[in-house]
Amino acid sequence: MRKIERFATICVMVAGAAIASPSFAQTVWHNTKFGMSVKQVQAAVPEAVPNPEAGHGTIQTALLRVNDVEMAGHKLKAFLYFHDYHLAEVDFELKTDGGDDAARAFDDITKALRLKYGKESTMNVDPSGTGGQGWWSAKPTNISLFYAKYPPDPAGVLTIQYLEP
Repeated sequence: MRKIERFATICVMVAGAAIASPSFAQTVWHNTKFGMSVKQVQAAVPEAVPNPEAGHGTIQTALLRVNDVEMAGHKLKAFLYFHDYHLAEVDFELKTDGGDDAARAFDDITKALRLKYGKESTMNVDPSGTGGQGWWSAKPTNISLFYAKYPPDPAGVLTIQYLEP
């Protein structure tokens, strides 16, 4: 009986260690995994640099950023958010200074996300072309894609969030 108890205890310990291990976590973006430390993220994404605008948020802080990311032919800036110095979220903002348009980027990135993750869970697009939002539940990551156009910015804004479920 003791051998069975010992075997069961060892199995529980091994399973618990595997689940808690960062190597067991699923890839979020660019070889990052939720729960990674700042140093681990910098090793996985060498172009990630400290974000000078990080501030000190009470919940999550964008400690790192990547200035030049390309997604579906559009240039974006990535912000890597940490909670207690562990990766919790990756956000992207469209760089519109080169004349890019948020509505066009939304369409192109939606197509790319559909190819990679399948049909979105929800999609709402304003028929006037002033905004839209899509949501993918791509286990283990949730992805939110949002755009809006409003004066005085004719290009609009576009954000993508890779969120921990």
